[in-house]
Amino acid sequence: MVQSHIHLGKNHVAGNVMVFFCSNNNVPNVQPCPADGGTVTGTITAANVLAIATQNVTAGDFDPLTEALSSNTAYADIHTMKFPAGEIRGQIHRAEDEHHGHDHDHDHDHDHDHDHDHDHDHD
Repeated sequence: MVQSHIHLGKNHVAGNVMVFFCSNNNVPNVQPCPADGGTVTGTITAANVLAIATQNVTAGDFDPLTEALSSNTAYADIHTMKFPAGEIRGQIHRAEDEHHGHDHDHDHDHDHDHDHDHDHDHD
């Protein structure tokens, strides 16, 4: 792994890097990536948020990151030596969106259709 980060961008749209998970490209204040793969752990703080002038994000402002993460407008990207432009991209979704694959709030009315008690007489 060469670097990994979160971009600000909707599905199928390229966006700029908001925060790094890790990098081996001498990015200041970013931990190195494990060269042969592995796990990266840490805590992302406001100090990690990069400026993206074209997308109205100010360096150090944590709110745009949390908004992007909660509105399906962020994706994670992993770059490797074999694929320096990016090997894996995964859109970040809220957990409840994963369950239904679409807007969770519209499913509530239909869920009750399955909760009826049925009394049947069996002889």
